[in-house]
Amino acid sequence: MTADDAHAELRAVWGRLERRLRGRRDNSNMDFGDDTFHVEFGDKANRVASLGRYLDSAIQLSERHLYGPAFTVLRSGLEHAAFDWLVFLGDTYVERMRSVSDETWEDWQREREAGADWAANIHTWTRTKKGDVTIRWRGLLSTPDEHGNQEKLSIYYFLIDEYDGLLGKPADQEDDGFLTKDELRRRASENEARWFVYLRWSALVENLEENGLIDAADSGRLSVHYRFLSSYAHPVTNSDLRLYGRNLDGANPHYDHYASELVLLYAIAIAALELRTYSQGVKERLDAEIADHEGTTDDLRAADQVAGHFWFLGENPHPRDHHDEANRRSIRQLREGSDESIAVPKTGEVAFPRDPLSRLVRQHASSYGRVAGNEYISPWPRSDASGRG
Repeated sequence: MTADDAHAELRAVWGRLERRLRGRRDNSNMDFGDDTFHVEFGDKANRVASLGRYLDSAIQLSERHLYGPAFTVLRSGLEHAAFDWLVFLGDTYVERMRSVSDETWEDWQREREAGADWAANIHTWTRTKKGDVTIRWRGLLSTPDEHGNQEKLSIYYFLIDEYDGLLGKPADQEDDGFLTKDELRRRASENEARWFVYLRWSALVENLEENGLIDAADSGRLSVHYRFLSSYAHPVTNSDLRLYGRNLDGANPHYDHYASELVLLYAIAIAALELRTYSQGVKERLDAEIADHEGTTDDLRAADQVAGHFWFLGENPHPRDHHDEANRRSIRQLREGSDESIAVPKTGEVAFPRDPLSRLVRQHASSYGRVAGNEYISPWPRSDASGRG
């Protein structure tokens, strides 16, 4: 991160990651050392390349100073990466059913205890007093080979082709001349269930947690980023002041240092997540490295270095976050009439900021704040940061 408008390091690292995403499906990168073409990983590499196109589109919009549309595309990119994370590394998945009767629940329990095939992959299940059942399934298993070995695939891998985003609601279906209304409604009902159980944002995050891929804290962080990006996907409020500052003078869209930097940071963070989870999936499923392992590792290390101030996942608050948290505590204490001294908060005590753009602006502005010994001197000071709002 720099104070000037070039964003040279961020742009250079994004270019490296974009080439990795785009080239994941190249034949040279599909060699996993066993002289076998793995259809599964061909499909997964296509997902990686697809995400690259989404993220590159956001960068191109940003270069035209269209930051709101860029954030909208980045929201799609974030959903894309969360879904792929489960495709690449998912092991269990959650299914919920409402109003399961006592009789049906007792039948299911008896069948499971008797070793019914349909229940073999149940990891755990629970039922509330209202009859709502939550089932945590293990990943799907392939037919055993001649040695009895089975491969485990994420349910999300099959959803790549199973979900039809064009089908619509069951009530909207009419006889189309090929399928009856009843058949179309049945398919639409199943399709709708796939969306609610597996594919809507809350389901993606829940399944990431259930698979141990994120913890509750990262679940909250992902949702903050999703909510921020969604505010541009659903532009019911005027966002020009946030995106371009107060001195508009009717001249928007125009270049903005902070919005352009944040677009690059999101693209880098999402791309790095995708490349890491894909590589980890190759390692776990095939016990192999991707063909360009060392180069990809170097690029991911570079991404961590240039985007270290962007709090995406994990516990990595910036010194400005510590400063702001101490100020919030001081103001809260003043409001409550307490005179107890305020200590600089530890890493795990810093609240995750709900507005990544405002946070980025504050990182460019030095502040002495209200707490002694908690001064923040920006490494990237800009004269327009304090009045940016």
